[in-house]
Amino acid sequence: VSHAWMPSSHSCSHGMLLRWISTAIVLQCCAGKRVASTVVIGNSSQWKYISKFGFDFGSGTYGLRFKRSQPDFKTGMNTALTVEVHLDERWEDAMSVAPCERRHKAKRELGFELPMNGSWSPFVQGNVHQFVRPHVWYWALHDCGGALPQPTKLDYELYALQSADGEFSVELIGTLTASGIKLLLGTAFLLWFWNACRHVRKSKGCLHPVIKVLAAAALAQYAAYACSWLHLWKYQSNGYGVRALDMLSEGCSMLSQILFTSLSLLLAQGYTILPNQKVSMDFFVCMMAGIVLVHILIVSVAKLEHDDMAKL
Repeated sequence: VSHAWMPSSHSCSHGMLLRWISTAIVLQCCAGKRVASTVVIGNSSQWKYISKFGFDFGSGTYGLRFKRSQPDFKTGMNTALTVEVHLDERWEDAMSVAPCERRHKAKRELGFELPMNGSWSPFVQGNVHQFVRPHVWYWALHDCGGALPQPTKLDYELYALQSADGEFSVELIGTLTASGIKLLLGTAFLLWFWNACRHVRKSKGCLHPVIKVLAAAALAQYAAYACSWLHLWKYQSNGYGVRALDMLSEGCSMLSQILFTSLSLLLAQGYTILPNQKVSMDFFVCMMAGIVLVHILIVSVAKLEHDDMAKL
C-alpha cells in the first residue's frame, strides 16, 4: 500500500434491447463510494470507526477530510489526529484489543491537522494495490494522544474509487447490470400482464378485485425496480446515488410485498370461494398490522446498519 497526498417492429425492439444491455454493461465497467457523516471523538471516546470499502483487483484510491461541526475560535492551534487504515485480514484481530492498541494492527497510520476554526482539513489520500484477491479496507479515527480534551463532533467526507474510477465497492459490482435486467424483465411482464387484463376485461366486462390487487402489486414492484436502477445508475458516477430514489424504491417494494401477502391471506381464508361473511376480517386486519410493522422494522434496521463495521 502506498500513500500520497419503443418502435413497433421486432427488429427495432431487439436492437433497442441490445443497446440497453450493452449500455448498462459499459456503465457498470466504468462505475467508489462517497460518504458524508459525523463522528464524536475526544476525552473518553478516543477511537471511532469511519467506514469501509471493498477494492477489486488493481489499484484504487481513497481520501478523507474532517472539520469541526462547531468552530473553536478560542484555540489558536490546530489539533493533530490520526486515521488508521486496516486490512480485512487483520480487522478481527484489531477489534479484539483495546481501542488505542488497534493502531498497532493497522496497515498504515495517516496523521493530519484538524483546523479549530471549522474549516476542512486537507484530504488525507492514499492508494491501494492488490493483485492476489479483492480486499475490504476499513478506516478509523483515533485521538489516543488526548488532543481533544472534550467530546467533539466532527464532520467528515470520504471517497473511494476502484482502479477504473468505479464508485461501487467490490461486493456491489454487477448490481447495476442485475438491476437493469430486472427492469427489462419487469417491463416485459407488465406488457404481457396488461395485454392479458385487456383481453379479460373485453370478454368479461370487468376485472376481478384479485386481479386489480395483483396489478397494483406488480406496478409497485416495477416502480421499485425503476427507482433502484436510477439510484444505482447515479451511484456509479457520484458514489452516493439519489437518497430519495433509494427510499422510494424501498417503500414501493414494501408496498408490493404487503399487497401480495394480504392477497395470499384472503385467498387462504377462501375469499374467492366462500361467502364474504365467512371471511374473518378481524383476523385479516390483525395479521396485516403485524406484517406491516415487521416490514417497517426490517427495512429500518437494514438501513441503520448498512455501513456497520461488522456487516460484510
